[in-house]
Amino acid sequence: MKDTSKTNEELLAENALLKQRFRELELSESDRKRAEEALRESKELYRTFINATPDMVFLKDEQFRHIVANKWLAAFFGKPEGEVVGKSDFELMPQTAAEKCRHTDLEALSSKSIFVSEEIVGDQWYETLKFPVELGQNRVGVGGFIRDTTERKRAEEALRKAEENYRSIFENAIEGIFQTTPAGHYISVNHTLARMFGYDSPEDMMSSKLDIGRQLYISQEQRKEHVRLLDEKGVINNYEARMCRKDGSIFWVSINTRVVRNDFGKPVYFEGFVVDITGRKHAEEELKKREELGKSILKSVPHGLFGVENRIIFFANTAMESVFGWKPEELIGKGTRILFRNEDEWKEYGANLYSWLRKKPLVTFDSNNPFVRKDGKEILCRISVSRIGEELGITNRVVATFEDITDRMQSEQALLKSEERYRMIFNHSPLGIVHFDSKGIIRDYNEKFAQIMGVAKGKIIGFNMLERMNLNPA
Repeated sequence: MKDTSKTNEELLAENALLKQRFRELELSESDRKRAEEALRESKELYRTFINATPDMVFLKDEQFRHIVANKWLAAFFGKPEGEVVGKSDFELMPQTAAEKCRHTDLEALSSKSIFVSEEIVGDQWYETLKFPVELGQNRVGVGGFIRDTTERKRAEEALRKAEENYRSIFENAIEGIFQTTPAGHYISVNHTLARMFGYDSPEDMMSSKLDIGRQLYISQEQRKEHVRLLDEKGVINNYEARMCRKDGSIFWVSINTRVVRNDFGKPVYFEGFVVDITGRKHAEEELKKREELGKSILKSVPHGLFGVENRIIFFANTAMESVFGWKPEELIGKGTRILFRNEDEWKEYGANLYSWLRKKPLVTFDSNNPFVRKDGKEILCRISVSRIGEELGITNRVVATFEDITDRMQSEQALLKSEERYRMIFNHSPLGIVHFDSKGIIRDYNEKFAQIMGVAKGKIIGFNMLERMNLNPA
């Protein structure tokens, strides 16, 4: 009988082999676990990546079934992610929409490159990028990204409308609109600006390649000043300049301009509006001439003159100083009360004056009560007051002139008293007194003369004194 028992050496060798085999199995299991862990991490990383993008991400197999779908695509379909995988578009969306998706899937496969399409779902816009994906084992699927472009489309539409509105304003504005280079050449002009400078159209003006400072400004220095101010301030409004039209005629403009700069602060171009103010400048010049004429007239008027609104003085001529002692600048802004002795006289004067002026446009009268000069001296005046405008109005705007008649009134008063004294002597004289002119015509005689002549008082007035007394004037 053969001894089948193994030697110790053999048993030890087998034991070592078994241990080696166990170690290999343990290492294999560890590698498998590490691989599974790496795969899990890779899937998590991949899932985190495709869910981090705001786009909808998908991958379809060769039968157009979803094998990858991120959370945004699942949300679009209104399903959990697990219910999207394994399904085709026909199982997830309406027939018409699914047919459109299938058509673009086929387009992407046939193009063998990125295929871009736009689709409208309801009132939302979507842009889809699709491309073929090798799946292995000669299988080709379709991958892609779907982006909601609704906001961008709305912004583009708003921009398009804004550009249309701008173009409409640009082309139809009553002001001239322009863009120029800082060097002084037009980039764009509208119809109004072209016509303003005597050109038939913007194209006609642009084709002339005008040097703005040299050909359009009457003063090149003024153009330089305009550019300098723009560089300092960035925006210049109501800058007035004289310009030259195509036919050589000169006109006035008002310019509003701003500088458009790049990110480094360097001027890129100027843009703004131009208004033809020639008519206004002519009117201002005419008004200036009239004002100068008016000032000359005011200075030449020998009497004091002022304008009043609501009894506040708003202009006065230099003669007011000779009449009242006040310089024009001292009177303007003050109330007329300073010319009166007291409040009662001022109120009475105003009540009477405005009552008369509501009935007729001009009144002239001598003052009953004296006015007061700046030095306190009282004076009497002849006053002429006229309404400003057809009606007196609620502000009581009037113009008044004042003539100092104090000396004349005093002279007249003295003359009147003198005449009264003469008349008393004439009438009561014990002598006969007769007054006749150079031709001998009797003009007056007293009672005593009438008695001497035996005629009634006044009976022989107009008779020839020399003939009546038979005297020869020779």
